[in-house]
Amino acid sequence: MKTKTVLRIIFLSATVLLLVFVFIMSAKPAEKSAEISLSVDYRLCRLLRPGFDKLTEEEQLRCAAEIDHFVRKSAHFAEFAALGALFCADFLLLDLKRYQCVIFAFLLGAAAAAADEIHQLFVPGRAFAFTDILIDSAGVLTGCLFALLIYVIIISVKKRKTQKAV
Repeated sequence: MKTKTVLRIIFLSATVLLLVFVFIMSAKPAEKSAEISLSVDYRLCRLLRPGFDKLTEEEQLRCAAEIDHFVRKSAHFAEFAALGALFCADFLLLDLKRYQCVIFAFLLGAAAAAADEIHQLFVPGRAFAFTDILIDSAGVLTGCLFALLIYVIIISVKKRKTQKAV
């Protein structure tokens, strides 16, 4: 099997797995989602705040609560940045023009973000948030641009190696 075919299979599989992950996370009721988020908040506080373990339970909870919104929105951004990078890589491997790859990947990622929010309307305690679509879409665009940058670097390195060999 050709290298490009193998890469297409790998990247497409990773894209599908990430979409499934996003769906599973969005399907969690608000209570479970908050529990997961809070556990991440506690770990970050423990890592970033000296003496966190010496604080009272109330102070620890306050610390975790203070960063919760930022952690949640950062997680949205990061998972959709990864999705944008994967979508862009999928399209680049189809040999489309670079600008087409970014446009298609961004549109598909923004559609996935909107679908994710609509899906949450049917999950207990969750709600539709237009701001999350904007955050997710910004993540998608960032991921697309990152993937494109990596692609351009790889192409440049290959060209230099080819020119040196001649």
